[in-house]
Amino acid sequence: MKKSDLPFAALLDAAIVRGRDALARRQAPDGSWCFELESDATITAEYILMMHFMGKIDTVRQEKMARYLRAIQRLETHGAWDLYVDGAPDVSASVKAYFALKAAGDAPDAPHMKRARDAILKLGGAAKSNVFTRILLATFGQVPWRATPFMPIEFVLFPKWVPISMYKVAYWARTTMVPLLVLCSLKARARNPHAVSIAELFVTPPDEERDYFPPGKGVRKLFLALDRTIRHIEPLIPGALRKRAIRRAEAWCAERMNGEDGMGGIFPPIVYSYQMMDVLGYPEDHALRRDCENALEKLLIERPDGSVYCQPCLSPVWDTAWSTMALEQALAVPAEEAVEASGSMGETRAASTPVAQLDRQIARAYDWLAERQVDDLKGDWIENVQPDVPPGGWAFQYENPYYPDIDDSAVVAAMLHRRGRAEARKTGRDPYAARVSLALDWMRGL
Repeated sequence: MKKSDLPFAALLDAAIVRGRDALARRQAPDGSWCFELESDATITAEYILMMHFMGKIDTVRQEKMARYLRAIQRLETHGAWDLYVDGAPDVSASVKAYFALKAAGDAPDAPHMKRARDAILKLGGAAKSNVFTRILLATFGQVPWRATPFMPIEFVLFPKWVPISMYKVAYWARTTMVPLLVLCSLKARARNPHAVSIAELFVTPPDEERDYFPPGKGVRKLFLALDRTIRHIEPLIPGALRKRAIRRAEAWCAERMNGEDGMGGIFPPIVYSYQMMDVLGYPEDHALRRDCENALEKLLIERPDGSVYCQPCLSPVWDTAWSTMALEQALAVPAEEAVEASGSMGETRAASTPVAQLDRQIARAYDWLAERQVDDLKGDWIENVQPDVPPGGWAFQYENPYYPDIDDSAVVAAMLHRRGRAEARKTGRDPYAARVSLALDWMRGL
């Protein structure tokens, strides 16, 4: 029988069972799932440049990462790098990718480098890149520090009642900002052992450029005026106050370093805290520096072609929640009928995963999720809620206890609630009731 002779429902059931079995095979022994999380070129490019900042260059890894960056360059269209597949060229991502490839040894006159350079200059050159890119370029001496916003480390000392303070921004911004403020205030300088320069990416020489901050209106105009005013008072900041602020930032980061899962569980704060410790003179064998190196190692993915890219973070809680839901929903399809449909199509197919085994895998996933609840630490969220709000959320990553989030917590709590009620109907006991109650108290408190 041809596939076209089968009813659509039979074809769909067969596809669902194949997908169900494939998903079940991807489950880790501990009950979790964690899939690759690929971003645009910036993270991998920053990893290469981080090695040059630190002066610790793994040439083998660098070449594998360079291979990845070349592979995702859009040579068939605009010649640069985009933020998503088939997107418009992005000047910031392209500047970082070009800089990383040049640092990795690609010749500026190579065809792919020339294409990228032409695209970047057409977009206005490296001077038009975003703030984070210009800060990176300033640490490598490619632009003057006036190309970056005035970001004094004393910001970490601002009380919560100030309109702009560290606890009034998102967690990813906060964990990124604190070590980055140290780097900016100390005007950190990359080792850059090969003295790599990207002067050719500027329309106007960097020291002559006067339009790093395009004029704006309204609030933007106010902030630009404020920036121009207060940066002139930096020499007047007492040295003792600056040292106090740096010590505060150090202690704040150390408390949240999160072992080998990294501060915030995401790439930017891990890298910036790693660089901050280097600038502050931490020895190479310091435990916190080693933790950063190991956290970065966990983010790397080697592809079948031998290229390597760096993920922005790991996503096991999110992936496990949705994978578990998918398996549960797919159990509604009778495996026998799907196997029969596959046979009717002339496919050679092994027997489907037994339902009893899938049930055990689902139960293991629920237990894994339940154990990931953060119920013993009050993270940064406590700064913006009543002091009696108990901890009880879930984070996105394997470990990130200071930063559980509403999205993961809402999904997991809803799943545990439904699963627990089903268990109670069978056994008279809801094994997840206490966890769900705690999660609801935490989410309401926020």
